[in-house]
Parts: sequence; structure tokens; C-alpha cells
Amino acid sequence: GELLVAARPEKRQCHPSTNAMAAASNSPDQPPSPDAAGPRTRVRFIVFLMMFTAVVINYMDRANFNVSAPLIEKQLGLNIADIGRISFIWGLAYALCNFPGGWFADKLGIRKAASFALGWWSIFTILSALAYSMASWCLIRGLMGAGEAPIWPINAKATSTWSAPSERARACTSSASARRSRAHA
Repeated sequence: GELLVAARPEKRQCHPSTNAMAAASNSPDQPPSPDAAGPRTRVRFIVFLMMFTAVVINYMDRANFNVSAPLIEKQLGLNIADIGRISFIWGLAYALCNFPGGWFADKLGIRKAASFALGWWSIFTILSALAYSMASWCLIRGLMGAGEAPIWPINAKATSTWSAPSERARACTSSASARRSRAHA
């Protein structure tokens, strides 16, 4: 028989987006390649801080709704089941829009996707003050949940884009710890 030996590539080829990142290193969504000449920047720490802050705000919204629920019930004549329905609509929109959030982050890039998502959910946070019925609360909270959903996929993309493989676990846990900080806010 004939012995077949697979040729070993000289250098491992990266994902095409990684090669594009190296070519466009002055883009805020695409840091310099780790192989690029020069020192590593500290900009990634600002990106991680911004993502941490976005997650804190994301979770504060959830806590704020729960804290204000008794007052909403009283003012609008709702009951606990109605509050549960409003929360369900928010959760459903959040769940349905979470996976498309990853696609959204890939297509728009970190900066544009995060700006759009934060802007979207901020608008619906402001509109919450105008809710006057069960239907308006469901609509506003549902659209707010859709805007909040992409934050974790955007966070994951920021982590994989801006951190070296040796830093990724630390970057992920620092942003995930923001979920727990809402209790102290």
C-alpha cells in the first residue's frame, strides 16, 4: 500500500473576518491584529468597561420594572397576573431577538450594533412613562425587550474581537459580573 501523508500548512489560516480586522485596524470595531507590529493598546479595557456598563443598565431595567410593578398595578387597575403577562411579553421578545442579535452584531459591527440597541431600548424606556393601559405596557415592554436582547451577542463579539485568547475568560466574567451588580445599584 501507499502511505499518504497530509501536508501540514505553514501557518494556520484565520477566519476571513480576522484577516479583514488586520487590514482595517483603525476601525473602532476592529482592533489591530495581535501579529501587527507595535504595542497592544489599552482601548480594549474601555470597550470592556462600556460593555460592563451596558449590562448593568440592562439588568437595572429589569429590577426597576419589578420595583415599580405595585405602583403600575395601582395606577392602571392591573393585577399581578397582568404584570406577569407584561413580563412574559418582554421575555418572549427578548428570547426571540437574542439570536438575531448575533447576526446583527456581525453585520453592523460592535459600535453600530451597540449604539442601535442602546438607542432602541432607551427610547422604549422613555416611552414607558406614557404607557396608559395593559396593551400599551405590553407593546412598549415587548419592543424594549427586543432592543435589550442583542446586548449579550454584542458583548460576546466585543470579547472575541478585543481580547486575546488568554484574556477572554477574564473579559467574559467581568461583563457577566455586571448582572450581579444590579443588586447594589
